[in-house]
Amino acid sequence: MIANLLIVFAVVVVTMMVLMVLRWPIFPAIFIGAVLIGVFSRMPALKIGEVFIHSLIDLRTLNLLAMVFLIYVLIQIMKKVGGLERFAGGTEYLLRGSRLGLVTVPMFVGLLPMPGGALLTAPMVAEQARPHHVSAGLLVYVNYWFRHVWEYFWPLYPGIILAMGILDIPYRHFLLNQSFVTLGALSLGAITLFGFVQRRKVRPDRAQGKSRQAVKDILYGTFPVIMILVLIAAVQIPFDVPVSLLMLGVVIISWICYRVPIRSIGRIMWKAFDWQVLLLLVVVFFFRDMLTSGTALAELEGLLSAASPSLITLFVILVPFLVGVLVGLNQAYVGATFPLLAPFIGSDPGLLMLAYVFGFLGCLLSPAHLCLYLTKHYFKASWVSVYKWLVPSVVLLGALTFGVWLVFF
Repeated sequence: MIANLLIVFAVVVVTMMVLMVLRWPIFPAIFIGAVLIGVFSRMPALKIGEVFIHSLIDLRTLNLLAMVFLIYVLIQIMKKVGGLERFAGGTEYLLRGSRLGLVTVPMFVGLLPMPGGALLTAPMVAEQARPHHVSAGLLVYVNYWFRHVWEYFWPLYPGIILAMGILDIPYRHFLLNQSFVTLGALSLGAITLFGFVQRRKVRPDRAQGKSRQAVKDILYGTFPVIMILVLIAAVQIPFDVPVSLLMLGVVIISWICYRVPIRSIGRIMWKAFDWQVLLLLVVVFFFRDMLTSGTALAELEGLLSAASPSLITLFVILVPFLVGVLVGLNQAYVGATFPLLAPFIGSDPGLLMLAYVFGFLGCLLSPAHLCLYLTKHYFKASWVSVYKWLVPSVVLLGALTFGVWLVFF
């Protein structure tokens, strides 16, 4: 059965790669893998259907579907009221001439999980970088790296949401055990930014009276994010309230405070309904439930129980990393590998940290990562000029993560 499980894993990864090349949704790959598990287990078709229905109506699945949908509703609200544009304008005015101005917009947009979001910030970064004479490869790095510094622990990202659901663990685990990786990513990015981007020699004059408006614009754009931070600190962590309920509250308050017309509700809801992402969530839980319904995981766990801790750690690191490099999507490597790794990492916060972080580092290096590909194309940079900056940061961040695991876990 273990050989069959390896075949299923290979089929899932290869099918994902083919679908990505064709620019098709990836959820069919995981669905095929789930069905193959049932076929290899000689499970009746009716039983496979029962497992799928159970996965679909499970409260954890419905909770995560609601959370993801509400995140996309909030993004659509922000787009409608021009929150991103006002934030960008305010920071550009207050930080003109500063190298910090190059990264504030990518970092802010990075708090909102938008596919290809780095392309949204690329024109703003290009405009602010013009007086600094930055090379194309370094511009790609600055825009791309700072766009993704939050994904190691920020609760709005599908990878975190999937991991919480697959392993049935609370969000505070990610906040407490993985937020240091974001601090490390910020530090490495800052070293590159201030070490290799020239300081602007002449700073532009600011018109009197506009600084206050710039601050207002920044607060206007960051209001929902500030609410999320406050609610997580004040409600979610101490009382373990579902993040989906917090998001519902943020959406309602944002809708009222931004004075979004009621007549816009239909259009906003429709644009927020990303069926590809929602279907991916459903089939990932179907995949997980098919694994747990059979004996493959028990056999794999029994096989690796005799292995040395070093071999298990290497397995936990390499499998998500390689899948991340191949597919370039954090929700894809989590969905494809975490059900397989659950028996080993579910009760070990250190191994979970290694699996998640190294999987995402693989995504950062992947040429299939949509943000990397689009940003490289926008700035007309070569792959060599991009990886020249990206690879050292990824290697150092991986070393930091592994070092923390050795010392504290």
